[in-house]
Amino acid sequence: MAFRPYLAFNGNCREAFTRYQEIFGGELVLLTTADAPPDAGPPPP
Repeated sequence: MAFRPYLAFNGNCREAFTRYQEIFGGELVLLTTADAPPDAGPPPP
């Protein structure tokens, strides 16, 4: 089963997840709102 969390941070998401990756390891894949396709729709609540 894949784990795909959706979390919101106040402008420091990349830094937070980079730190989590340092602690827990694993692969970090980030998709920013600016990089999302235009038809992706709004993020979940």
